Amino acid sequence: MIKNRQDSVIVDIHAHIGRKELFKNIPWMHDIDDLRRQQDEAGIDISVLSTPLIDMPWEKGETVCLDLIKDWNDFAIGVVQKSEGRFLALAATNPFGNDSYLKEVERVVKQGGMKGICINSSVRGEYLDSPRAFPLYEMAIELDVPILVHPPGVTMGSEFLDKYRLTEMVGRPCDTTLSMARFIFSGVLEKYKQLKIILVHMGGALMMLPGRFDFGYRLRAESKAFGPWEPDVLTMPPSGYIKKLHVDTLGFHPPALRCAIDTIGVDNILLGSDHPPVPIPLRESVDLIKNIALTEIDRRKILGLNAARLLKI
Repeated sequence: MIKNRQDSVIVDIHAHIGRKELFKNIPWMHDIDDLRRQQDEAGIDISVLSTPLIDMPWEKGETVCLDLIKDWNDFAIGVVQKSEGRFLALAATNPFGNDSYLKEVERVVKQGGMKGICINSSVRGEYLDSPRAFPLYEMAIELDVPILVHPPGVTMGSEFLDKYRLTEMVGRPCDTTLSMARFIFSGVLEKYKQLKIILVHMGGALMMLPGRFDFGYRLRAESKAFGPWEPDVLTMPPSGYIKKLHVDTLGFHPPALRCAIDTIGVDNILLGSDHPPVPIPLRESVDLIKNIALTEIDRRKILGLNAARLLKI
């Protein structure tokens, strides 16, 4: 299907589903038939499934969490195999896990056909600049697959976010922003230049911060006035590393999408809906891209061609 329609394919990079027994009170989280109906209504050819690992009991240890991750990976592979090309999936993992997690990623990518890896922006306060995540980055480069970064259930500032679903609306975008700031300034993208990173939720606030990051970098020698800056490992201003990132379009705000396009370029933007956990009709996520002023080729890139290139479909 993709080879025949590659000039107009529409791919949703950010979709989640789960087992029925785990989401008895949230029926839309496991209603695959409804997801397919909404795909048809929105004109979406492929939804890329992942799990955001929001409710993972990390405190229970490696064995319990790895078993849950294996269970979801196998479930997702089964859904993909039955979908007649309508779904693809990303491997779930803990970026700070032991070798068993790495072997699981290798298994589901090489044997299960998963097209990338999904990780949290942090796990229990550990962020993606941690050297414990480096083996996963090396594996992603070796497998030549992208890493999709999704914020966790418990985020930075969670003690202040207990009302009005502020964790979802504020905490998660901010957790992604903090994680990527550490990721860039600590030199992870300098060390692993071949990494392909996709950030959900339009990258949090990152698309608005290149100038602020760069002025901080310019003033890095002024440690007495502004605080320490070490180690200094970058070979270009931070904005250069931001331009290497990819972001999805989830945000329902045209000026924010325009900001992302102007900041990192149209080739690095991918359609993302966060559906069905965010039960807003899929067509609204597609309409956001269709209604913004773009050339037709740029529109097709965001709707699907960029994702097809990254996922090699």
